[in-house]
Amino acid sequence: MQTETKAVSSLRRDLKPTNIMLGEFGEVYVLDWGIARVRGQTDLTLEDLLSRSSFGALGTGPQATAAGAVLGTPAYMSPEQLRAEHDALDGRSDVYALGMILYEMLTFRAYHAGKNLGAIASETLMGVRGVPSEAAPDVPPELDALFQRCTALDPAARFATVGDLARAVESYLDGDRDLQRRRALAAEHASRALDAAERSKDAAGPASEALRKEAMR
Repeated sequence: MQTETKAVSSLRRDLKPTNIMLGEFGEVYVLDWGIARVRGQTDLTLEDLLSRSSFGALGTGPQATAAGAVLGTPAYMSPEQLRAEHDALDGRSDVYALGMILYEMLTFRAYHAGKNLGAIASETLMGVRGVPSEAAPDVPPELDALFQRCTALDPAARFATVGDLARAVESYLDGDRDLQRRRALAAEHASRALDAAERSKDAAGPASEALRKEAMR
C-alpha cells in the first residue's frame, strides 16, 4: 500500500496473511508496520540476504521476515523489491504481495509453499508461472486474471494502486464478468448441448432420453 503526503512516500513492504486480521464486524487491520519504508532509506540487497547462512532455508511462515525486518517476507516480495531497486518501489510492489495473498486465499496454500530462499528468489525474479485454478480447479478465470495482473513481472502491467485492485475485486463480487470470457463459456455450453442433442438421435430408450436431458441442461 502506498501512503503519500506532501513530504514523504512510504510502502508497507511486508503484506502477508499473518499481518492481516479481521475485526468483529468485518473490518480489516494490517499489523506490524515495522518495515514500512520512507523513500530514500537504504535496504539490504538480495546478495546480502542470500549470503547470510541463517536464511538458507527460509520458508513462508510468520517467522520468515528477513534480516532485522528490513526487507520483508521473500515469499510475498515483488521482483523489484528483491533486487533492492529502491527508487523503483511504489504501491505496485504492495499490489504484488496482495496478489500472492489472493493466491493463498483461493487455493489454501502459499504460492511458494515449501521452498527455500534461493528457490523463492529464483522463481520470483523469473516471473510467476501458473494460476490459482491449477491448484484449485473451482477458481474462476476472472480471479486467475486478477492474480496474473497483480504479480506481473513488469510493475507497469500491474494494478497501479491497491485501490484499483480493490475496485476490480468488487466488480467481480458484484457479478461483472469479462465479456470475452462470457462469450467463450456460452459457445462451449452451446457446443456441448448440440453434441448431446445429435447423439440422442442415434440412441434409443433411456439413453436417448438422458442425452436430451443433458442437452437441455
